[in-house]
Amino acid sequence: MKVIVNADDFGYSKSINYGILEAHENGILTSATMMMNMPGTNHACFIAKNTPSLGVGVHFALTIGEPLTVCPSLTDTSGQFLKRDRFFKGELNLEEVKRELSAQLSRFLEEGLTPTHFDSHHHVHSHPIVWQALTELADSMQVPVREPLSRDLPDQEKYTVCSFYSSFYGEKLLPNHFISLIEELDGKDAIEVMTHPGYADAFVMENSSYNVQRVYETKALLDPALKEWTAEKNIELCHYGHLKDRLLKKAL
Repeated sequence: MKVIVNADDFGYSKSINYGILEAHENGILTSATMMMNMPGTNHACFIAKNTPSLGVGVHFALTIGEPLTVCPSLTDTSGQFLKRDRFFKGELNLEEVKRELSAQLSRFLEEGLTPTHFDSHHHVHSHPIVWQALTELADSMQVPVREPLSRDLPDQEKYTVCSFYSSFYGEKLLPNHFISLIEELDGKDAIEVMTHPGYADAFVMENSSYNVQRVYETKALLDPALKEWTAEKNIELCHYGHLKDRLLKKAL
């Protein structure tokens, strides 16, 4: 079985970046997706360019921070992105979504980075309008997209190359749960497990409701027993870049 252990929120802050880096260098983390509009973005770019073994994609953000473009349908009166609840209840402008996602991708590419895949903060690519805009970018870059939460979006099989699991979160961020999850999925060819490692600084504590839990996720991903167990079970820890040929075959 091929297992991608992906860290969301790369770039949120330096403290989160350091947790992701340590979980990769000394644990079982193989992949991360980067936010392009957050205080830690430049630091994450530096880490990505100096850590070629870490697969890095884009974590498109439309519900946190400031946009890189003018997009009134996505922002509040202060110019910040709408919070998640308001975002999913609002009437999104497709052209504004396209411009903002394109700007975030352009910033990533301008750093000289090549994305392994695309996903999104708060799973906003499960919104039909965001899905349309994001998959157009995926076509242009020939990269896979994380399996969305919604099963009603068009052409999902075209863009996804593995199954996605998000239960390593909250109360279930223990090493034993990770092992149980993989054992339950025995027989699957390839899966992605979402994680949120990191350390907690003042910015994280003041701006993220998921804060101290990130420290415990980091601890779990660094547990030597997990690395030993995956090796014993012949589990191939990889990132989306290793599965890109599957996407190319679908295009033939």
